[in-house]
Amino acid sequence: ETEPYTMKVVSEEEYKKTLKDERKSADLAKEVQDILNTTETLAKAQQELAKKMDALNQQLAKNPNNAAAKKAMEAAKAEQAALQKEAEKLAKQLQQYAQSPSAGDAESEVKKKVGEMAQQVGKAAQAMQGGQSPNPNLAAQSAAKAAAILKAASAAGQQKAGQAVKHMEEVAPL
Repeated sequence: ETEPYTMKVVSEEEYKKTLKDERKSADLAKEVQDILNTTETLAKAQQELAKKMDALNQQLAKNPNNAAAKKAMEAAKAEQAALQKEAEKLAKQLQQYAQSPSAGDAESEVKKKVGEMAQQVGKAAQAMQGGQSPNPNLAAQSAAKAAAILKAASAAGQQKAGQAVKHMEEVAPL
């Protein structure tokens, strides 16, 4: 014995609207995945920089006159400044995206999660400022703090926004 199922007869207009809604869902899923990928890439870059700065800080603690380590630390600080600009730009873009009009409740919920990510990326950008400190120890600590904030933002985004989009993709065909 088979399960009974229901068929719904729809007009051409309803069918086109359903297709359009499905496309919106797919577009939103792609947008969110792009946001998550960009945030994760930034988080990984900051994590690598924090490791590098920590190693340089340890070298300089052992030998404060190590010219090569000083030069490398200055290069790392310049890299930190570039990552800070990138983080500030990303935070601004995420905030603008979060504040843009939504087509429905699900999209509105996703954008709310993106807005939360924007705040975290902004906090990480502020921490990155300390990563440019003349004090190598403070610079390394600030870089590590920024890396932790970005990692948390990326993980939360993957969990929250990613789940919302996955739910939308599951429900959209219905």
